[in-house]
Amino acid sequence: MLQKQVGLYYFFVILSLLHVNVMCCAEVVEHCCSITSAFLGDNLPNIARDMDTYSYRLPLGVTAGITPFNFPAMIPMWVSSSSSCCCCCLGFHSVSLLALHHSASLR
Repeated sequence: MLQKQVGLYYFFVILSLLHVNVMCCAEVVEHCCSITSAFLGDNLPNIARDMDTYSYRLPLGVTAGITPFNFPAMIPMWVSSSSSCCCCCLGFHSVSLLALHHSASLR
């Protein structure tokens, strides 16, 4: 009976963490929907005699996202929504092992 209650507790903890991760990702997607106004650039006319300043914002091109093993969904959602607005292409790579594991095996 106690084991069943502990399992149910961990289920609800994981479910609440999943809800928080999805809400964080929704906030990032909402910000990325408004990022097009930031790509307009700036125009500062007459900052000095016969001098104007223009700034252009261009897409980044190809970006990469490395997904850690302990955040399998949150990091790709953040990176993919941002890069779909700011880039032309996105490459993903998932890391299946802990980085400390590789450094310990080299010793």
